[in-house]
Amino acid sequence: MWLGGDSCMRYLGAIAGRAKRFAPVRLVGGGSGREGRVEVYHAGQWGTVCDDQWDDADAEVVCRQLGLGGTAKAWGQAYFGEGSGRVLLDEVGCTGNELSVEQCPKSAWGEHNCEHREDAGVSCTPLTDGSLRLVGVVCRQLGFRSGVGASPGLFGEGAGPILVDDVSCTGKEPALTHCGRREWKKHDCTHQEDVSITCSQEDGVPASVPLRLVGGETPTEGRVEIYIHGQWGTICDDGWTDRDADVVCRQLGYT
Repeated sequence: MWLGGDSCMRYLGAIAGRAKRFAPVRLVGGGSGREGRVEVYHAGQWGTVCDDQWDDADAEVVCRQLGLGGTAKAWGQAYFGEGSGRVLLDEVGCTGNELSVEQCPKSAWGEHNCEHREDAGVSCTPLTDGSLRLVGVVCRQLGFRSGVGASPGLFGEGAGPILVDDVSCTGKEPALTHCGRREWKKHDCTHQEDVSITCSQEDGVPASVPLRLVGGETPTEGRVEIYIHGQWGTICDDGWTDRDADVVCRQLGYT
């Protein structure tokens, strides 16, 4: 399709508008690509989030925005170290259903009463609970192609709250949250009934792993790095085309 002059500019502007719909988020200072201090990008700079009202619902939104499935846990008091930029957000109060932190109730950008010792963090830990009927759902959500086995107590008892009970999946759902279940935190169980699963992948690498862009002037561009087997690494440009770039941008939440 050929677009001339003004039409082309409007088209490109629409694409740019969709790509920048949500403020970029990153995790810094963690031991893996799935945890760290939460930093957001606004008005040309990266900054931190204050831990006032910060809870697991906020963490769930951050993990979702980053494309990291699993159990989300909120951390406060600069658990992953203090940031050095501005504190950009405070009083974040997500319900847990939002697609981006930017959609959550929060203070105005840059308005806060915090110091960096209150920087918020999150960890996005792969799920280990499930049942025989939801093994495939959970493993696909975590980026693996298949799963085997589901039994209580296989990997020990959990110590936190029991969040889900009476899960009923068909096996075709894209995520655990699409399955039938009780209301969150409503259950009649003990941790002796915690269930575990084992996910499998032929080459031992999940089908979806963390990606990041490094070295660009803005968060929407940069060198592509991928996190596998406990380390970040680069990708060679042999055969690299715009189609590959489309996939990377989509995985990072851009259009």
